Amino acid sequence: MDIEQYAKMSPQYYSRYVPRILEQQLLRNNGEGNFLDCGCGDGAILYASKRKGLLIRKKVFAVDFSTTR
Repeated sequence: MDIEQYAKMSPQYYSRYVPRILEQQLLRNNGEGNFLDCGCGDGAILYASKRKGLLIRKKVFAVDFSTTR
């Protein structure tokens, strides 16, 4: 199955869940710095991180191979 077929068949579900280890890393250095989400899909982790205030003072980069996502 190619990546575009997968994107259409497997929707993402948004929540406020951020994996603990990721949350700890985002809080390091007083929350400042860069954040790169490789394979971000439609942004579920970015959405949850922003809702929890973890991306304040961060420069965010998000990439995915799928144009659908």
